[in-house]
Amino acid sequence: MLIRKFQRWLLAQSAAWLTVLALLAWSVASGVDLSAILWLASGLGIVSFALLWRVLWAGSTLADRVTLARFLGLAAVCGATGIHGRVDLPIWIAMAIVTCLDAVDGWCARRFGGSEHGAILDMETDQLTVLGFSILATVYVGAGVWLLALPACRYFNVVCLWIFEKPISDPKPRAGKNAQARVIHASVMVLLLVCTFPQATDVLRVIAGAVAVVLLLYSYASDALYLAQQPKQDTSAVK
Repeated sequence: MLIRKFQRWLLAQSAAWLTVLALLAWSVASGVDLSAILWLASGLGIVSFALLWRVLWAGSTLADRVTLARFLGLAAVCGATGIHGRVDLPIWIAMAIVTCLDAVDGWCARRFGGSEHGAILDMETDQLTVLGFSILATVYVGAGVWLLALPACRYFNVVCLWIFEKPISDPKPRAGKNAQARVIHASVMVLLLVCTFPQATDVLRVIAGAVAVVLLLYSYASDALYLAQQPKQDTSAVK
């Protein structure tokens, strides 16, 4: 039952975020006021995480609590950026701290014990962090609307896997392994920090952003090819 609820949550929020990202990309490209869409994105992020926390019954382990701290830090960074209207050095340092906490919750899970639900919570918090940083880079740094492709990759991947009846809820889709995905995610986070660094040049931002997009596209494409060879799953739980 819990997996079915998570699958429904995953599919629903993937469709919602694809819509929001498309609206945001159009708004940035058209030069219209972004206030409404940014408020919508903020509300969706909070509600999405709260529902996930409830669905997974998270909070029983230290790793879960560190993951919660990561999300609260991300929310604070996004809120502070919205108030100041830019990514200044203190905000960027806070972004770096939020990024480093990803390693802390992984260490806590290994040292003090984790759970399958905690791994799912960690993966989805990673995704929300990529989403938040990409929006900050696009809206407040001017790094390029194409950076919104970074979070869109995950949501598009989920929808496609569901359509073709492939597993959509496994945090380790490669036979219980996710070493490649973890390395690529860490690389993408570092590249996003480069994109949002206040003193970075436009050329450096373009290069860092392009490398991040290529890495993430490769990660999801390789996982999709692997899953294409696996048996179909029953997707009736999310239809």
